[in-house]
Amino acid sequence: MVPSVIGSSTASPAAAAAGGNNVSVASAIDADSPAASGDYGTLINNLLFLPAGQMDPALAQLGGQAHMASGEAVFASSSQTTGVLTNYLSGRRAGGPMLPSQAARGPDPSLMLVDAAYDPFLLAQVVDRARQQPEEPLAPEATTYFFAQPFGDFYRKDTTVNQLGYRADTGGIQFGMDRLVSPHVLVGLSGGYGHTEIDVSRGGGGGRIDTFRVGPYASLFDDRAFVDAAVTYGAHRNEMHRRIRFGGVNRTAESDYLGHDITAYLGGGYRIDLGGWSATPHASAQYTWYRRRGFSETGAGAANLNVDPDTSQSMQSRLGLSISRVFTCDSVKVCPEAFGGWWHEFLGDQSLEAHFAQGVARFRTEREFSRNGAYYGAGVSVLLNENVSVYLRWQGTVSNLDESNAVIGGVGVRF
Repeated sequence: MVPSVIGSSTASPAAAAAGGNNVSVASAIDADSPAASGDYGTLINNLLFLPAGQMDPALAQLGGQAHMASGEAVFASSSQTTGVLTNYLSGRRAGGPMLPSQAARGPDPSLMLVDAAYDPFLLAQVVDRARQQPEEPLAPEATTYFFAQPFGDFYRKDTTVNQLGYRADTGGIQFGMDRLVSPHVLVGLSGGYGHTEIDVSRGGGGGRIDTFRVGPYASLFDDRAFVDAAVTYGAHRNEMHRRIRFGGVNRTAESDYLGHDITAYLGGGYRIDLGGWSATPHASAQYTWYRRRGFSETGAGAANLNVDPDTSQSMQSRLGLSISRVFTCDSVKVCPEAFGGWWHEFLGDQSLEAHFAQGVARFRTEREFSRNGAYYGAGVSVLLNENVSVYLRWQGTVSNLDESNAVIGGVGVRF
């Protein structure tokens, strides 16, 4: 049982807690208190004798919110992967099957942007297209296209009464190869690696995630309309630490655990020509299923958590518009673009269930997330010659709880 301590204490942490997550943690501590002894008893006494204003920060540290941040970072990485891929597909549709045929049509083709900026990135390539399409469909090229795209993503989430905020910065590279199997169907395989550093607000801890992804993709398209589809598998190694500092307690809980996800994406758009400019309304949906293994923390004594396995899901739709134009300087094509749109989250059911290492009462904390937000950005693509293109893009997202900014560069090479 908890040893007696001289002084004035809070009778019940749950009665003093604010926010559903903190109340859940405090209720588990209340349930364990009558039988708690040793290190767990010491931990609880330090909590009970905190000044009123320090109770909620202490409960937030005890509740494992660093692990909630790592789960959210996984969902962000799946969206990042999709964005890089759809950006590449926009340019690939434009440049892949047309270049040799366009060269044979003479020196006076019009500049027409195919599948301008999408979800929410623009082309990695820009090509010349003739004013009149040939009567017979073009034969697919017997060539393989390879791409490699480094990226950086910088995510921020605000602290609320129910959840500690955090910063998650990701860098990585995505690559792939594909070919046309018919004049209007492209199939390929992509892979990638990302490294994420997480820093939880108010000294709550942090960690790192290493992610590896692989999966097939396809694009069905004609001169104006397109539909993209992709499925990826992601494997994640999480190395996290959680700082517990309140009263006379100063500890760090460490953990190392695995997770994996499956993400499916479907999106499409339609290009509209506006006197030299191109406007492309687009819509998409992405579903992510994420499974995290159970694990036990070490290094923090009775403050360590035994965490249950968890399955969480996200279903997000996007609806937006991109505007772009192609400029020619000698033999180099340059395409600036701007885009924006609205996103909506249908699921977002991430949670964490755990109990303290020397306790038995379980608690549950849940992810606090936004249902709606906006995305926006701008970039430029440059076609250096018919085989090599480069690009640089910036995109941002914002909601009432969080914001992110991503910088993506890339190069495409046709073999």
